[in-house]
Amino acid sequence: INLLEEYFDSVEKYVSHLTRVYKNHGLKDMVINFGDWVPPPEAAKIDNHFTSSFAYILSVYQVKVMAEILDRKDIVKDYSYLYDILRRELHETFFNHETFNYADGSQAAMVYMLKHDAVPTHLQHTIAEKLLKSLKDKRMLGAITPIIYGLESALSYYKKKTGLSDVELVTIKEAVKSRKGKINVINVSAENIEV
Repeated sequence: INLLEEYFDSVEKYVSHLTRVYKNHGLKDMVINFGDWVPPPEAAKIDNHFTSSFAYILSVYQVKVMAEILDRKDIVKDYSYLYDILRRELHETFFNHETFNYADGSQAAMVYMLKHDAVPTHLQHTIAEKLLKSLKDKRMLGAITPIIYGLESALSYYKKKTGLSDVELVTIKEAVKSRKGKINVINVSAENIEV
């Protein structure tokens, strides 16, 4: 907690700066020099506006959590409100109504949205299924991290719907890690998820 207390004001000032950038440009045109620098082979870079928006929203969330730990109720209230607005705007800005997916439809785009619980309830199943199908279809990836985050995001949705336990989630993640970048999702559904 001492470390949080020492650096919290500086972190909050930086995120306040990002909020001013957001207020001037909105999420659609937000670029804060964060991006998808090294996507796995065969994957295109994600739109920097989308990635910058995700990085900004993640920063807002982190300040909110730090403020909760430090019992800074005024800041928690402000950042909770902002976080809720940003999650809705993220969906409204980057959801593609033709493909029923986000941004370019990449695994990372789906993970970003599921990570922030920014997918409206009526679309959560569709996005989680698309993410798991994408993980199944792309059996070889250059990096294991997107697979783990993708599975974690999709499975956390199924955990809510099916009662998947934390132990089962960890077991699935460990099974994927042991394949050193290879993934074979045999059956993708809320009732039966196998790797």
